Amino acid sequence: MFGRRSPAVQPKAHEDASLPDALADGNRKALDKRDKVRGQGFATHKDAVQAADAHKHTFPYFGSVACTVAGQDYSLFSVNDDVVAWMFFWTGTYETPLMELWDELTKRGGTSLDIGAYTGLYAMVAARNGCETHAFELLLRTAERAKVNFRLNGLEKAIKLHPYGLSNQTGHVEVKMPRHADFLGTGNSIDDKSFAPSVDTTLCQVRSMDEVTEAEGLRNVRSVKIDVEGHEFELLSAMRPLIERDKPDMIVELSRRQDECRALLSDMGYDVLPLLGANVHAKPKGA
Repeated sequence: MFGRRSPAVQPKAHEDASLPDALADGNRKALDKRDKVRGQGFATHKDAVQAADAHKHTFPYFGSVACTVAGQDYSLFSVNDDVVAWMFFWTGTYETPLMELWDELTKRGGTSLDIGAYTGLYAMVAARNGCETHAFELLLRTAERAKVNFRLNGLEKAIKLHPYGLSNQTGHVEVKMPRHADFLGTGNSIDDKSFAPSVDTTLCQVRSMDEVTEAEGLRNVRSVKIDVEGHEFELLSAMRPLIERDKPDMIVELSRRQDECRALLSDMGYDVLPLLGANVHAKPKGA
């Protein structure tokens, strides 16, 4: 049932005795290296990202990765292929300012939309906080991993997973992939991005926001996270009736048409506050 609070899961971040010897040995080496890397500390977010990038392929880890967000424990299953799990494994954190703000926003209840859900951490935070939670993920392979994570954390009945993207129309689109589909890479986009040329493509389903709002009976939407890799202007335009109706707080990554997105948000009655990187907090004016 949506909105049901589930008990916290205590994730394990150690080698599983049932793993083949080679994998178990690799996990032990990864854990040893991880402890040394974490012990050095990280002066900036960039330093943390660089530390994870430097070691994630040399010391692969397979299994459940412990993630703590605002004092709550979660698990992400990874076969050394999840960007969020990599960051948590090597540094113990992931986009802390965004995650803490999201935790605060979703504690207000109502309906929460995680658009561009990836492997589901934002959706799990919203569901744990009691929101009616909808997670939208364009890539089927990534959506399947999100489903695994929801089950792993006892939240499969608290989150409705939609294995398609949201846009201003319904149909199929060619998604550009800046990395080959051998891991759960980020950066996949409906739109061309000159700073991230594609090396592969895949066909995915999108549905119009109006259609989904009516079909799912979306009401009292109070928190929205949007990470759609350059499609945000088209999506925000399609979401305008819902946004002006419910005035949700939103975390939005603006990776394309930034000025137009900011102008659109302002026109819809929002202040646009800077967050980490290209992310902004779109906050209703006067709230």
